Amino acid sequence: MQDNDLKLAIEVQRALLARNVPHCKCGKLVVRNKMCSDIGGDFYQFKQINSDQVAIAIGDVMGHGMSAALIVSLLLGKLWHKSDSPSRPQIVLSDLNDMLVELGDHLDYPVTCSMFMGVVDLPSGIVMFINAGHVKPIHLDRSGKRINYLGVSSMLLGVQKGVREEACEQFNSGDRLVLYTDGLTEVMNPELVQFGSGRLADIILKTADYDSEQVADMVFAELDRFSAGRAIDDDMTLIIIDFNIEKEVDK
Repeated sequence: MQDNDLKLAIEVQRALLARNVPHCKCGKLVVRNKMCSDIGGDFYQFKQINSDQVAIAIGDVMGHGMSAALIVSLLLGKLWHKSDSPSRPQIVLSDLNDMLVELGDHLDYPVTCSMFMGVVDLPSGIVMFINAGHVKPIHLDRSGKRINYLGVSSMLLGVQKGVREEACEQFNSGDRLVLYTDGLTEVMNPELVQFGSGRLADIILKTADYDSEQVADMVFAELDRFSAGRAIDDDMTLIIIDFNIEKEVDK
């Protein structure tokens, strides 16, 4: 690939990824992203639906390099094109899934990706979501200092047409939601041992009382320490959402 073409691809992908995290009155969102090369297959995006609701998407296109980056651009370009339905993960993901299935049919090979899309209603603490083959997000219950996983997962996008069922999770004030891509937990050390989801969960639990910005920095610092200079093989994305829910008091 010519230098100018690569520079253009890099800038297009940067422009499509969310640079500005929404500011919500009832919560805080933090994002960290590290690509294993100049362009990659991880993606994330936010859409402020209203003052209390934010739609969040995180995903990982299968493969690397320019082909994965092109699919990322296609997905992000179409993610919120139905402006009347960002609050319904089922509608958004069904549309993207059909697009990938049809693209795969034209190419004679599957074009797949994992994706988690959720709509966070911050005043109530309810997250409506669909997990299409993505790693299970972490729900940190800070009142009881325990870890739960959002355990409902369906098929990858792009495999076959069909409607994914929505699920929901209730969060309380002080709780934390951690979304990530598998490149983060699959980081290897020089002995080819993976970092793993258990180590990530331990960090999230041990840093329950830390600010989310600090937690994100500590996760990536620990990944650097663990890898001990070994180059990463996959893109890594981490999103942390803290809930600050003010319930209405009955009068």
